[in-house]
Amino acid sequence: PNDTLAYHFRAGFYSIFFNDYVNAIKDFEEAEKRQRDEQSIGPNYRDLGNTYRDAGFGDIAKQQYHKWFVYKRDSASYFNFLANNEHSMGNYQEAAELELKAYSIRPTLQWIGLMDLIFSGQDEEAYKWAKQFEENVPRMQRVQRGYIYWIHGEKDTEELFRQVIDDFESDLLLGTWGIVTGYKLMEVIPVYAFMGESEKAYQYLDELLDMKHSFPIGWISWMKQDPMLDNLRDEKRFQDCLDKMEDKYINEHEKVLRYLKETGRM
Repeated sequence: PNDTLAYHFRAGFYSIFFNDYVNAIKDFEEAEKRQRDEQSIGPNYRDLGNTYRDAGFGDIAKQQYHKWFVYKRDSASYFNFLANNEHSMGNYQEAAELELKAYSIRPTLQWIGLMDLIFSGQDEEAYKWAKQFEENVPRMQRVQRGYIYWIHGEKDTEELFRQVIDDFESDLLLGTWGIVTGYKLMEVIPVYAFMGESEKAYQYLDELLDMKHSFPIGWISWMKQDPMLDNLRDEKRFQDCLDKMEDKYINEHEKVLRYLKETGRM
């Protein structure tokens, strides 16, 4: 119970499952005190950075990612972490540039965020990468690819979206990690909205609000920007849901800010 990994894993649960960022930070710091080797040091800095990122402290997140890089010297992953940080802050152009930089070092499609390209107005570039996903990793970023194909009027996107819905319904029955954390709900809500099934979109948006103590800042940024939600965007019900999400995020962000001030770091 006093081992670095015990604190590290509990911190991960606080951060990812409960969005309780203050307790997550405390446990990551306790894990750091007990670190004995470089193998445990790197992941702790990375995951602490992710926690600060999700709580809306992007500059502190970057400091943690740099500490990770000092130990790991993995430039591609480092640029990917920085890209995710920019994405969460709503800086989609910067995120896309960093993703392409990571890819130039190690050509792995997982670095490329298709909607970062869409959000930053790079529709043709997004289409080019979507075709590569289709050929090489067809189960990845299906929602984003479906939207990109719709923009170009090239494919019947409903098949891709139905695959996502079928997988979601299966995950829902099994109570998978993606359901418990809310990630799968965040994926399927825009799909239902885009297909005109607004009541389904609101059903799962309401469930998401009920289940989540707080929300990562990146989820708020995404909901504000995602064109697949435009069918709902002007509706008061959607705006009320978005306001509730943002209120939960702000409440947790301010808790972290108070903790940082109390411990003399801000």
